[in-house]
Amino acid sequence: MTPLHDLSTHLTKAGLYQPTLVIDEHALNDNISLLTKTLPANFETRLVVKSLPCLALIDHIRTRTHCRRFMCFHAPFLTHIATHYPQSDILLGKPLPASAFRALLEWYQGTKNADLTQVQWLIDSTERLSDYEQIAKSHKVVIRVSLEINVGLNRGGFTNDEDFIRAIYHINQSKHLRYSGLMGYEAHAAKMPSLLGGLAGALHKSTLRYGHFKALAESKITNDSVCDSELGLVYNTGGSTTFTEYGTTSVCNELSLGSVLLKPSDFDLDHLRHFKPACFIATPLLKHIGSPVLPGPSLISDALRRTKVIPDSAGFIYGGNWLATPCFPESMKPISLYGHSSNQELYGFDKACRIKENDIVLFRPKQSEAVLLQFGDIALYRDGTINHYWPVLPQTFASAEASDSI
Repeated sequence: MTPLHDLSTHLTKAGLYQPTLVIDEHALNDNISLLTKTLPANFETRLVVKSLPCLALIDHIRTRTHCRRFMCFHAPFLTHIATHYPQSDILLGKPLPASAFRALLEWYQGTKNADLTQVQWLIDSTERLSDYEQIAKSHKVVIRVSLEINVGLNRGGFTNDEDFIRAIYHINQSKHLRYSGLMGYEAHAAKMPSLLGGLAGALHKSTLRYGHFKALAESKITNDSVCDSELGLVYNTGGSTTFTEYGTTSVCNELSLGSVLLKPSDFDLDHLRHFKPACFIATPLLKHIGSPVLPGPSLISDALRRTKVIPDSAGFIYGGNWLATPCFPESMKPISLYGHSSNQELYGFDKACRIKENDIVLFRPKQSEAVLLQFGDIALYRDGTINHYWPVLPQTFASAEASDSI
């Protein structure tokens, strides 16, 4: 039997009765071990919360990697990380609207057990820098700011020297801003075709660009404008599709990652081949159909089956239309002529497939960051059984009462 057959069989015996996100603990632990062996010693790791949106999952990884650096993209997630890990360092992965920044400042000021100095706010323009400074001034606080630089992704951030230097001078002159470092994301590198230099060529160009901005910042920033942090200046880059390609020397000192530890199908890349798929969507087969008939005259369906446009065997699953690809049974494929359904989606099987009603079928999510939030508590699978259910992160602010209970 294949491992996926075993997983399906055990989940069927466990009585799984609705769509559920399942994490294979053994695969997850193998990925964590491989990560610790792969990362160069000169880099710190920053866990990306949007890709691992579950405190129990994060804690499982954190205790095995001794990581206390996090990247947050969502204001409510930031409050929950700050609450549960008050000694952590949090870097924003994208610049937040000024209204979100103001709400978070007020949350920090109303919470006893979270420290505003743990956050590095990401700034991508001189306009946003001015907006943040005015809000910080009105709240009588000093904030750490990290500047987002465009190293080739072209998704925003400082691109030209003039604007970048203007931002540095602004920080130098401000009583409410402290420089904490740079963030340059290079997710485009793994998708760069070989004709244009491929992964290695794109990373080389990104590194040169990063080094240029780093040298420019260090030549212009004043000592009084640098934040006082035990981490020192943070030069963040990387992601789950690129972190394996960094050597022992780099202009950066920190790599962000998260998804690779679960390895959704979008991360099936050659240089990540040793990492294992560790997350699945499991759902029951509600109805098994020997000869599927599409809406309309049955003669049309007969003709489509004879020409193999639709299969001889099919079934309706519980749910569907997810950002995921079917992986078990191996012959399972969507029947596109029937259309998509989030309630009961139709899938076809080959004649040899022995799937029956109530059996569990499996999908691999294409990504983790959104899909993990769709199914409620995550089932932790270990040694043929589901041992625990892990709640996903709420998409609301952590309450002051919860913070004060830590």
